This record gives sequence, structure tokens and C-alpha cells, in this order.
Amino acid sequence: MKVIRIILGIILPPIIGSLFILVAVASESLKKHTGIGEIFRGAIPGYLFYLTYAFPMMLLPSIIYSFVMEFVGSKIKERKILFLLLSTLMGLGAALFKFGTAEYKFIFAGLLTGLTVGAILQKIHDKERSNCSA
Repeated sequence: MKVIRIILGIILPPIIGSLFILVAVASESLKKHTGIGEIFRGAIPGYLFYLTYAFPMMLLPSIIYSFVMEFVGSKIKERKILFLLLSTLMGLGAALFKFGTAEYKFIFAGLLTGLTVGAILQKIHDKERSNCSA
């Protein structure tokens, strides 16, 4: 399961982060009175655009995130809040590292991505623990 957690820690952040960025861009479009139909028509191409941009750009931070969460996070996995806090801060750090403070939507997407990926990894740890005790 360790290999699966490492692979998920590498591939999930760009996938989830692209989704959060698309939501942020769509909400900005709604504020500018763009029709909801136009937003939905552009959702899949927009998501694919962000995704193809995110994978190469976020590969190094995702690799770092994955190994930190595997080797440091595995030591604190019993403390769920601390585990999620570490994951959220790692997501924030990746966003700040790549985008700086210029765009709030990227920072917010980094926070939410770290929290979401951390929750997924925490569920995997919980499932492993329940399988070992059964």
C-alpha cells in the first residue's frame, strides 16, 4: 500500500487542484455575468487545459509532497488533525512556491487540494489499520 499512497500523492494534487482552479475561474465568470450555459460548455475543455498545464508544472512539488506525507505523515497518521494540517500546509506551500501570492485562487486551490488529498490518504491509512487489526 505504501507504493499506492506514494503514487496517489503524486498524481492526485494536479487532478484535484485543476478542479478547484476551474471552480474558482467559473465563479469569477459568474461574477462578470457570463451565462451559466457558457461556463458549462467550457468546463471540460477548461479542466483539460488546467490539467495538462498542472501535471508538468506541479510534478516536483507533488513528488516532494508525496514523500513528505509518506515518511513524515506516516509517523503522525494516528493524529488525524495534525496529519490533515501537515497536508494542507504542504498544499499551501506548493501553491506559494509555484505561484507566489499574486493569485488568491491558486493559493486557495493549494489549501483545498492539500486538505482533500490529505483526507484521501488518511482514509487509506485508516483502511490499512482496520485490515491489520481484523
